[in-house]
Amino acid sequence: MKYFFLTILLNSFAQALLGQDKIYDVVDKQAEFKGGGGKLLSFVSKNLKYPDSLGRTEFGCGRILIKFTVEKDGTAKYESCETTCQTIRVKVDCIEVKKMIAKMPKWKPAEINGKKVRCRYNLPIHGGVVE
Repeated sequence: MKYFFLTILLNSFAQALLGQDKIYDVVDKQAEFKGGGGKLLSFVSKNLKYPDSLGRTEFGCGRILIKFTVEKDGTAKYESCETTCQTIRVKVDCIEVKKMIAKMPKWKPAEINGKKVRCRYNLPIHGGVVE
């Protein structure tokens, strides 16, 4: 009986340790920029130096996909940025994206079953505007 409770305790402890670093893509309640989508749009337009060359390309090549993690405390942490352009190989200066992410105020974190969790957030931008 003593070993049974010890096993349950160790399993619970291991699950807590392993689960705390997981980054979720699907959550019950999505992370939210404080103030909502309008405030996010305003923040991005003020803080992202969007390359002029991307805004003038054809066939939707002016799109950037920014990926970042919203931590349990609401902090945004940069993951990656990429263009979706297939016809013209445009390199995005991700340093500007990193600077913007670093300036972001804290978000309302994502939740699963009422508990705050880390989650991945994808932010598509086209012509310097959040889509």
